[in-house]
Amino acid sequence: MSSETREIRRNLENLDKKLKLHQIQPNKDCNSQPATSYHT
Repeated sequence: MSSETREIRRNLENLDKKLKLHQIQPNKDCNSQPATSYHT
């Protein structure tokens, strides 16, 4: 495996972690805001 491929794979993993964090965050905010304003 080339170092370039390893670099790309690492970037993908970092993005994946960020996405998972972002999916968790809105659920916390959702309780403090009305559902309608959250969806629009």
